[in-house]
Parts: sequence; C-alpha cells; structure tokens
Amino acid sequence: MASRSPFLAKAIRLGLIGTGATAIMSAVVGMIAAFQLIEPGDEQSLGITRNEVVGWYAILIVIGLLLGWLGFRRRS
Repeated sequence: MASRSPFLAKAIRLGLIGTGATAIMSAVVGMIAAFQLIEPGDEQSLGITRNEVVGWYAILIVIGLLLGWLGFRRRS
C-alpha cells in the first residue's frame, strides 16, 4: 500500500484542527446568543426553549472536540 505524502497528511491534520476550532467557537457564540436573544415569548411562539438550543450547540462542541482530537493525534 502506498503511503500518503507528508504534505497531504499535514494538510488534512491542519484542516481537521481548524474545522474543529471553528465549530467550537461557533457553538460558544451561538450559546451566548441563545441566552441573550431568545426570550420567554419567543420560546412559546417557536415551541422550543433556550436550553434545547444550547443542547444543540453542545453537540456541535463535541463534534468540534472530536475533529480536533483526530487532527492532533499522531499516527504510528
């Protein structure tokens, strides 16, 4: 089996790390925005609560951490 080029492997690792960091930052900003912008009247009209929205962003944080972990781990 042919090995991957070192440049391609490094580019993939950096892409995973960058995508994971972007996902985490986006989720944190979304959580803050959910608490500041969603009011009780909005919750009733939308049929969802702030905590549900924060839960969705928590899933995005977990995905971002997974992508970062995949980018940082070393292959032997």
